[in-house]
Amino acid sequence: MNRKNIKKVILMIAICLSIIVLISYLLFLQITKKPENKNEVIHQEEPIEDNTNTIRYTKYNEILRAYISDMQLCNIYLLDYKDNALYSTQEAYDSLDETYREKRFGSFENYRDYIQRNVNTIMDIKLVKYQINRYDNDTQYICIDQYGHEYIFHETAIMKYTLYLDSYTTDLPQYVEKYNTSDATQKVGMSIERFIKAIYEENYKFAYSVLASGLKENYFKTQQQFETYIKQNFIKGKEITYSSTRQEGDIYIYEGIIHNEQNQTMKKTFMVRLGEGTNFELSLEI
Repeated sequence: MNRKNIKKVILMIAICLSIIVLISYLLFLQITKKPENKNEVIHQEEPIEDNTNTIRYTKYNEILRAYISDMQLCNIYLLDYKDNALYSTQEAYDSLDETYREKRFGSFENYRDYIQRNVNTIMDIKLVKYQINRYDNDTQYICIDQYGHEYIFHETAIMKYTLYLDSYTTDLPQYVEKYNTSDATQKVGMSIERFIKAIYEENYKFAYSVLASGLKENYFKTQQQFETYIKQNFIKGKEITYSSTRQEGDIYIYEGIIHNEQNQTMKKTFMVRLGEGTNFELSLEI
């Protein structure tokens, strides 16, 4: 029996034990509870509706929810992905949202290379923060590890989810909502921050995709040229503050200061043109 199957067996045993304990406790309460008078009949009934296709959780899953907190479930999902990434890479790839994985990786081979490059980091990931967003058709668990990396699980049922490994490659609902309620200067800041996060996580495919066509034509005709430039001229920081902003026509010019965890800083100037929806084009000082 491989590691993946052992993990599933242990999880199912824990779930079964939790259910047995809960049922025993409910039976104990039912037996020991006394009626207010001898003629009273104690009877509890749950309504049953024929809505199999719309019920999000079964009674079995609701019992499980009573014993597993949101934080525990985040840990379970993070561990599940971690084990899949290390030992069942195809399964981990298949768990990614289809649109997201195509845009982020393009192929299983690229994803496998990503795992191999980051294997030591993946082995060490631990949950340090989490956020829960509940929607009509699913629940979103945003898990953040000690390196600041995001793992966004869209849960449709217990242990059934699709996964995003960042919040910028594709437009997630909470980002679109925030973007649409922001003014132009805020949208520019959000766009630059998407670019900075991509650089920090070495997602050069996304970062290259948002570069202005003129910058590509004059300096970076290939993604590899851009990647080489970034590695030689950028510190690996995930946070940015702005020292000045101005607008020239439809171009927004932001002077930013990038910060990393070693308290190093780097000044960079970014030029951004906003497009349709959340799209944008970015140039930077070379």
